[in-house]
Amino acid sequence: MLLLISPNLLSSGMFVDGMVYSCVANNMAHGIGSFWNPSYSPAMYAQFYEHPPLAMGMLALLYRLIGDGLWIEKAYALLMVGLSALLTVRLWKRLTNDADYGWLPLLLMVMVPDVSHFATSNMLEHTMSVFVLLAVIGIVQSTESGKQLPLLAAGASLADALLVKGPVGLYPLALPLMLWIAERLTTSRHTYSFVQMVRDTSLVLAGAVAVIGIVLLLCPGARLFLPQYYQRQLIEGMSDATTGSRLYIVWHLLEQLVIPIVAVAACMVCGKRHNGTAPQWSRQAVAMLLLTLCGVLPMMLSAKLRGYYILTVYPYACIGMALLLKPVVTVWHDQMSDRASRTHRFAGLTLTAVAILANVVQSGGFCRDKELQSDMAIICPQLEVGEAVQIPPRMYTNYQLHAYYYRTHRVSLHDHIEGKHLLTDDADEFARLGYDKLYVPVQLPTQRYHLYERK
Repeated sequence: MLLLISPNLLSSGMFVDGMVYSCVANNMAHGIGSFWNPSYSPAMYAQFYEHPPLAMGMLALLYRLIGDGLWIEKAYALLMVGLSALLTVRLWKRLTNDADYGWLPLLLMVMVPDVSHFATSNMLEHTMSVFVLLAVIGIVQSTESGKQLPLLAAGASLADALLVKGPVGLYPLALPLMLWIAERLTTSRHTYSFVQMVRDTSLVLAGAVAVIGIVLLLCPGARLFLPQYYQRQLIEGMSDATTGSRLYIVWHLLEQLVIPIVAVAACMVCGKRHNGTAPQWSRQAVAMLLLTLCGVLPMMLSAKLRGYYILTVYPYACIGMALLLKPVVTVWHDQMSDRASRTHRFAGLTLTAVAILANVVQSGGFCRDKELQSDMAIICPQLEVGEAVQIPPRMYTNYQLHAYYYRTHRVSLHDHIEGKHLLTDDADEFARLGYDKLYVPVQLPTQRYHLYERK
């Protein structure tokens, strides 16, 4: 699965948000800023309050242990995706008591475009997904065994999710309620009472509050950081509209799930027609589908919405659909001949070989921002590590430019200082803005970006 969804693992380039997080983490690893006082760049977010620091702190540990290679953040992201896949299978086993079909939800997840698109993009959602899955597994384990300790552990995992991406990671708090509702929608035999549901929710919440309380008590930096984060990201940031409609996030969910939905529906129709096998709307399946909505609908409270915000819900959507599909697949598997089984194994090995080949072919190339990176490879040797470079004010909001130059060469790009060098992507404005009085061109074979040095 990991090879199939990560064809860009060995190529150069990353989504800008992931680059920013890697810059913050790399700064932490080198003592520039700290865990509770993170820093991005002297030119932008010198104090980084945009997100809680846990995921970036974890990545910083890797930088300290391994080094500063640009591949490390991609490997970290893929590691988190791999852990999420393993935990998805573990959750499947908890729900079904059947280890034989744990591959089924993973197969459906591979069909979700965003899963592969962001697999090596170092998004905070990758780390948050691990902690959210741990919380969900703990809640499910408690409802099966009646033990209360897994609920407290689930709460601790939710506290970790909170320290990765904020309140968006708390939606598993609704799982006991979803299990209670699902039981009443699917069966007349009710074993999970309302009182149990309230107790379980309270214990999960208590576990989360206890961990956050301990962090605030023991870490003075947390008491300074979290109010700043709350004000800047949750209060001020929620009004920064990024889409025309708050329904965007729901439509995006449907767009991403359309392929697995069609695949599941087609299999169900074939199973019904040929074997008379019908889908089973079990309590577990309904609860997982409801939990998916719990991870999406509350986001509509904010006008700031991006499609990748809901990356963490796809395991539950795919588990829910896989549970519906399992009776059909079970019948097909039982009817499968040895020859067909060997054919399927051969197909799996072929896909793995193709995935490895795709990574090898793209190794050393650019998976995005080719022009920017090509020019940067020519320009950066002319600059000092850690140098402050001037750019025109128009270019200040080119966030990719900031991220690439700072991550690869620790070069900060300022629009309000006169540095040793000037960088622009418009040679015509060099004289128009009066830069020719201070700088002269550096003759370099670049495509788009031009470097100038002080006279």
